[in-house]
Amino acid sequence: MHPIRRLIHDFEDLVNLPVEPDDVRKWIVDHGFCDEVRVHYVDCDPLAFDGLYIERQGGALIEHHAAYGAPHIVREIFINKNLSVERRRLAEVKECLHILDALIQRSATLDKINDMIVFAATRMRLKEKVDGPDVGMWADIAAFPQALAILFPWETRHLLKPKFDAGQLSSAEIADMVELPVAYVETVLSDQWESSYDFVLSCGDRHYEEVEVAKAGE
Repeated sequence: MHPIRRLIHDFEDLVNLPVEPDDVRKWIVDHGFCDEVRVHYVDCDPLAFDGLYIERQGGALIEHHAAYGAPHIVREIFINKNLSVERRRLAEVKECLHILDALIQRSATLDKINDMIVFAATRMRLKEKVDGPDVGMWADIAAFPQALAILFPWETRHLLKPKFDAGQLSSAEIADMVELPVAYVETVLSDQWESSYDFVLSCGDRHYEEVEVAKAGE
């Protein structure tokens, strides 16, 4: 099972709101993907970019906290600190998902990380045309609904949607409860979300299975 699917599944029954990005980072560590997910908050125009997952040259950052201690493996995400709380929460979870996604591999030496952030911000600001989405871009697009599925779990939706449909709760009130942008909350509350949920879960499955098969044959 793709680790993102497993993560969403493990969060599906949560009803204590809001779901915290810290809980997602803890899940990643507890399941052995790294020893720490470190968040760097970048002072940038909120219209420039939301977040980035960047790997240093050669892979994850490896630290040694004791002379003969085991290596401490760190995955790093960079988040625009000038976003609203709601957008920042979504961005943090979305970038955490890239740690689990074999399709994403953003590499940079330490002295180039800031250059990548500036480039991403400039590219977004200028709305630079891209000649068709590449694999990484598709993974980035898929990560938005997957992050929504984590921060607005299935069971929470099951409890709140009847009240929304009956007019007892507005989308804005529910957005306050889950701490997400109203537009995204309305997406989760829509009938289309229910019909497309299995597709959201399945994003990346085929590639993950191919990678696992390839590893088994090595």
